[in-house]
Parts: sequence; structure tokens; C-alpha cells
Amino acid sequence: DNEIRLISINQHRSESIKSLKKQAAEMLQQSCSKYSKVEIGQNVLVKIPDVDRGRLAPHNILL
Repeated sequence: DNEIRLISINQHRSESIKSLKKQAAEMLQQSCSKYSKVEIGQNVLVKIPDVDRGRLAPHNILL
């Protein structure tokens, strides 16, 4: 009974790892198609979403 439970847990863990890797690959692909490559030392302007900032925080950050 305990062995069956452990096998089931390990199976669910391996399936979730596969799903997370697939999601990460899709997110990376979307990010690469959405944003252009920048050179080291180049300035970029990054917009901060409204949910991630306070009322007095800036809307953009210059990096």
C-alpha cells in the first residue's frame, strides 16, 4: 500500500517537472519573440506593471 502511494507520488512529481519545463520553454520563446536583443552597456526602458508598483513608485525604470 505504501509502495503504491510512493510510486504515485513520484509519477506526479515527474509529470509536474515535465510540465514546468514545457511552460518555461514556451515563456522563453514568447519573450525572445517579443523583445529584441540588447548589447552589454546599452540602456533600456522597462515598464513596471501597475500591480507590481506602489502609488508613488515610477512607471518605468531606465536600466
